[in-house]
Amino acid sequence: MLRTGQSVLANALLNVHLGRSWRRNGKPFPASQHYDGQKADETKQWQLQRRQFAKYVQLLSWFMDEPSSACPFGVHRMAREGKRLGKEVGEWFGPSTAAGAIKKLVDEFPACGLGVSVASDGVIYLDQLKVQACKPQTNGQKRSSMIQKWERPILI
Repeated sequence: MLRTGQSVLANALLNVHLGRSWRRNGKPFPASQHYDGQKADETKQWQLQRRQFAKYVQLLSWFMDEPSSACPFGVHRMAREGKRLGKEVGEWFGPSTAAGAIKKLVDEFPACGLGVSVASDGVIYLDQLKVQACKPQTNGQKRSSMIQKWERPILI
């Protein structure tokens, strides 16, 4: 379930950051692009593809199996959260434990641009969705003083 949970989260993050229609280009990008005699549209398209590929690599790096803070969704972090939820390392994670671990990891890494809400007993609570849809508080802001508007997607 750990790897399945990572896969679900990775897919959600790809959709959020690159869009549903984005696909990895099978051809490697050249190290530099020659601008002489090239159409402006082709140059812009090439630059966009490079930026998107860089974002893709960044997203992949978040899932590397390293116990580093640079890998917030790696298997080490998932196992740590599972332990906090009562599952020992090596023990099978059920869907509820995996979902709880993902929620905690996403909450700890707001830069991912996603909120997570776990349905308890198959019930989705609107107030929990609203909290997850708002950007995390900064500089001591109180949630009640913030304008409640949906600012980010939610993985349920």
